[in-house]
Amino acid sequence: MLKVAIFCEYGVVFGMGHYSRCLLLKQKLHTLGFEVVLFTYNQDSRFDQAWFYGDNILSHLEGIDFVVIDSYQAESRVYEIALQKVKKVIVIDDVARIPFPRDCVIFNGGIDTKDLYIAYPNEVYAGIEFMICDELFFQEKKVQSDKLIICFGGSDEGNLTQAVYDKVRDFFSEIIVILGPCYKAHFYGDCKIYRNIDAKSLCELFATAGYAITAGGRMLNELLMSEILSIVIPVAKNQMHQVEAYARYNVIIQTTLEHLQADIQKTNLLSKEQIYQFKKKFGSQLNDKLLQVLK
Repeated sequence: MLKVAIFCEYGVVFGMGHYSRCLLLKQKLHTLGFEVVLFTYNQDSRFDQAWFYGDNILSHLEGIDFVVIDSYQAESRVYEIALQKVKKVIVIDDVARIPFPRDCVIFNGGIDTKDLYIAYPNEVYAGIEFMICDELFFQEKKVQSDKLIICFGGSDEGNLTQAVYDKVRDFFSEIIVILGPCYKAHFYGDCKIYRNIDAKSLCELFATAGYAITAGGRMLNELLMSEILSIVIPVAKNQMHQVEAYARYNVIIQTTLEHLQADIQKTNLLSKEQIYQFKKKFGSQLNDKLLQVLK
């Protein structure tokens, strides 16, 4: 059995999005017949112990056939080291973060991302057809609920959760707040609060909600898969491309904390038909391309 090693990071600043994405990819590759190991770096750990520090990645490559790197911090040299030791290196990228070595294969499952790589000599698979997504969230919204979900990812370093709740608590009949595993603040509110819940429980909550206020990371795609009308406050630079593109297609409302209350009224203008068309494409070509590349 061919063996794949996946590398990523997570923490208060990075959040949990890339880690969650890599867990999904691990499951998919296992289903496709590969043996898979996942190596992570927690920001709370010593930096010199990170898999991307110096030559540290070498200690993880014995018996590995393929490497997948989904990283905020790995520099070009790390990819070059891996290329010398394995059959192929796949990059999971969001925003053309660096010029990756030309022999790396790039996967970017974001919307309208092909043009990011026009100047790249790499083999590239970009677009929502190659999104790493959890099929569990493909849900049809048969009845529109006025229940609101507030979630700002795994860490929410700026505690937008509290600020958003304070602004909108009188606008919705029921509010659900979801806190991630790296959330450090103390949340106060008269609402249902969930912390670090699993995908199945999250999916069940999405099935009951009609609206969401969230950041622009991986959860946004899961909300669209569940046909939830979403208002988005981006919290990281690498979220901006996705958020701005979805806003252009009128499937989300992009806003700021200052304009949030006014923009709540605009959700009835969102295109439910366009949301449906997008969700049909999410991840539709990923498995076939992974099998094509990892051979």
